[in-house]
Amino acid sequence: MRKLVLFTFTFLLALAAWLGWALWLPVTPGGQKFVLLRSGYSTRHIARELKSAGVIRSADAFVLWHAFHRHPSLKAGEYLFERDATAIDVHTRLARGDVYVHTVVIPEGFNMFDIAKAIEDAGLPKDCQPHGLRVTFATRMIELRLDYQAIESIVGHTTMAMAIKYTEKRRKARFAIDTLDRAIAAHDDGEELLVDE
Repeated sequence: MRKLVLFTFTFLLALAAWLGWALWLPVTPGGQKFVLLRSGYSTRHIARELKSAGVIRSADAFVLWHAFHRHPSLKAGEYLFERDATAIDVHTRLARGDVYVHTVVIPEGFNMFDIAKAIEDAGLPKDCQPHGLRVTFATRMIELRLDYQAIESIVGHTTMAMAIKYTEKRRKARFAIDTLDRAIAAHDDGEELLVDE
């Protein structure tokens, strides 16, 4: 019995030391490290990406920390790590969605090809297209409750229906994400989920 207690104590002490080393000891990234986390990545995949970039010490400890701190979920995006940070700090940044923002200036009179070149010169991913930027911009203006006519004139929609289309898409996407988040939380808590639109 005494050996079992001693073994358990030693194991728990070693586990606490490992977690302290992996989670609370700051890591120096060694210059600017950009990490791109795509939508749909699992927590384990995110942890492996962070570990391979030299941002965290242990992918397993990061996954374990996230298992006990699930809310809010980790956000996709491109992150810049250039300062010392603990794995907990990194987790907090990913949960907050503290992504790196690229600034692209589009001078008046640029056509689609000029815009594509400006995006490429800014170092944005190749799958970032001018139409996607236009949709994102229109959606964001709608979320900020700007006047549809102003959105229509700024973005260049030919009809009001085009501007309204983005609102409906965004509302449906937000509803789906919120419902999924509630379903996961309800499952984790052992509750039944009631969905109402």
